[in-house]
Amino acid sequence: MEPAPPPPRPLRHPVVRSILFLLAFVAIQSVAAILVTVFLLALGREPEISGELMLVVFALTAPPLVGAAWLFARFLDRRGLSSLGLRWPEGGTRTAWRQAVLVPLATLILLGAWFFLLEPLPGTDVRL
Repeated sequence: MEPAPPPPRPLRHPVVRSILFLLAFVAIQSVAAILVTVFLLALGREPEISGELMLVVFALTAPPLVGAAWLFARFLDRRGLSSLGLRWPEGGTRTAWRQAVLVPLATLILLGAWFFLLEPLPGTDVRL
């Protein structure tokens, strides 16, 4: 039995790939910020930098950033998403669905408990 051939070498130097990904990240963030600003101006609202607005921008950029990470891993690093930790869980479809439901639910419970504990503290802006 012959050994498996070695995986193909990544394209470009790691520093070049890192800089390219950083530029893609900044470009995606900038486009999202511009789109949110244009949307707010179209509604007749003056955009002001706030935590909520930044959260919207980051939420809007999550799917394009995952796509960019896939493109970079696939074409520059010549690896699959499994090399980044994205694998089908052991246990099949049922386990995958259970994780897809329980992880966001557990996150919401954790954040709710955190806000509940922070609200009575003096000097916090948390309001339930």
